[in-house]
Amino acid sequence: MMFQVKFLLAQLLLAVSVQSNSQAYLPIDCDDIYQHDNKSSSGVYTIYPGGPTTPLHVYCDMETDGGRWTSTGP
Repeated sequence: MMFQVKFLLAQLLLAVSVQSNSQAYLPIDCDDIYQHDNKSSSGVYTIYPGGPTTPLHVYCDMETDGGRWTSTGP
C-alpha cells in the first residue's frame, strides 16, 4: 500500500513539473520568440498572449527595423 501511495505521488509531481516547465516557455509576442532564439527567421509562429489556453497564430517580421514585429493579419 505504501509503495502505491509513493508511486502515485511521484507521478503527480512529475505531471505538475512537466506542465510548469512547458508553460515557462510560451511566448506572448514576437519579441519573446526573438529573445529565446535571436536567429529566428520571419514567419508564422504561435504565441500565447492570454496564457497557455489561448494560442494565436501570428506573422513575426524579424527583419524590418530591427525585427520582432507581430502581425495578426495582412
